[in-house]
Amino acid sequence: MISFNRSQRLGLNLDQHIALDAGAGTGKTTVMAERYVQHLLSPEQRATYVLPPPIRQEPFGSGKILAAKRDRTPQDEWRGLLPQEIVAITFTRKAASELRSRIRQRIQSLRANPVKKDDRMGVHDPRLRHQGDVAMLMSLLEGAPISTIDSFLSEILSPHIDLVAVHLSREQLAEEKAPILRSQALNAAWRIRNGRDAIEAGMLESADEFIAARNRLAIRLGGQQSAQTVLEGLLESSLFVEESRRRLRTRSVRVGLPWDGRAPPDYRLIEDMILQECQHLIDPVVEDVAILLNQWVDVFLNHHSIFVVPAQTETVNTRFNQLAHLARESLPEAPIERLQWLYQVVSAATSYAQLNETTPTVLKGCYFPRENTLAGWPSGLMKWSSVLKGKDEKGLKSQLMSAASSAAQGLQNRLHDPTDGRLVLMLAKVAYCLNPFQPFVHRDANERYDQQPLGLELSQNPPQGNMRVTQALQVEVLNDLYTVHSGCQDLLRHLKSQEEAHDFDDVQAMVGDLLLARCPAIVRHWYPSEAVQALDDLGD
Repeated sequence: MISFNRSQRLGLNLDQHIALDAGAGTGKTTVMAERYVQHLLSPEQRATYVLPPPIRQEPFGSGKILAAKRDRTPQDEWRGLLPQEIVAITFTRKAASELRSRIRQRIQSLRANPVKKDDRMGVHDPRLRHQGDVAMLMSLLEGAPISTIDSFLSEILSPHIDLVAVHLSREQLAEEKAPILRSQALNAAWRIRNGRDAIEAGMLESADEFIAARNRLAIRLGGQQSAQTVLEGLLESSLFVEESRRRLRTRSVRVGLPWDGRAPPDYRLIEDMILQECQHLIDPVVEDVAILLNQWVDVFLNHHSIFVVPAQTETVNTRFNQLAHLARESLPEAPIERLQWLYQVVSAATSYAQLNETTPTVLKGCYFPRENTLAGWPSGLMKWSSVLKGKDEKGLKSQLMSAASSAAQGLQNRLHDPTDGRLVLMLAKVAYCLNPFQPFVHRDANERYDQQPLGLELSQNPPQGNMRVTQALQVEVLNDLYTVHSGCQDLLRHLKSQEEAHDFDDVQAMVGDLLLARCPAIVRHWYPSEAVQALDDLGD
């Protein structure tokens, strides 16, 4: 009997989802094999209670199992799971073979009766009713789904491939051939000039929409070569692209901003999807930052005549006044507004060069960055070396510096927190870049910080200074990427049909079609758009 340590025993809890993370040779495969066997033997486990009773038939004729029928438990009376009811997925065929071998050895060691003295490999398990059960499990194990994910999906698909395949093929595309075909599909995409060219290349999408979207991308992404690089990356991740498009359409219905998948989507959908998975992180970070910012601002406002007044003789549009304004006003309610509030805090508290860093230095030394790094936006605060110079003022100065330093350090630590601070700060930068609707109250026009909007209509003259993509341009580029990607997929499928082969992406997509996870590709271009949308929504 194998002796497991405490961590390995935790991996044998059948009623919990388990993630095993350990180095090579530490027993992961052994634990997986034992967990598999426990699924076979345990009558009380989540799978037997939550899932409906499986339909079990005796597929064996005479001679398939060494033990006679009377010497083993009928399958419909077996209280655990059977091998064909457990899916074990590995990354490689070698790993699948190794796992199957370990499970086979473990099953062979099982004994329904107490182990005899000369049986060194046997392990008695009272859950076995007959020794013939071991022979039954061994026979079923040979056809059990212990394989790589592509082999498992291919096994599901093979009997029904003619129902879902746009171009019927049963050969697997060689790995070295896939990038060549993707490159050929992209090259063909640039050669399409009209609807006739599109049909000959195998395109099912509207040729006019495809050509218009392709030409716009070539201009807006900096030329044909840059656009081709982007599209090649999308083709390598086609399943994720199509899933994102489907989710965007589904979400548009849920939030009352319907999108037909052809015209550019409402920009608010993009914001909504950005916030979908991390909205719960925003409030704790922003509220903590607001508290720490108020503590830092209070240090100087409580001595306003010493720190603030002498530094603002020329202008009141200063970094300190911006931070004081943000600290004193009520926090916004909407998540996007809170993210923009946070971006303004960081912009005022760090140098222009540090602003785009993942972990920017904020209020270093409890003060603003050096004067030559402020990019024309003055600090509005007297330096520590210029105030409270008297001997009787040293104690007060030390006390104030300590309070300001504590608040500034706390602020930086909160923003650098790897659990949530860094992610929320990144989202704040994205939110402001995408749609900066909250202006800086205390900042003059500044060519380093100010960004000129880049809209749908391009000027004849090259743009000057920093540019920002407008909402309308963002959603149009996104929609164009979806349109061109879909057309390129058609071209790629046509090339694969000429090779009479398919790859793993095709298999995964066809299995999804077979299970109606979405509208099957074989009918998508023939069904009305309402029917396509209804079938796409079945998965939700």
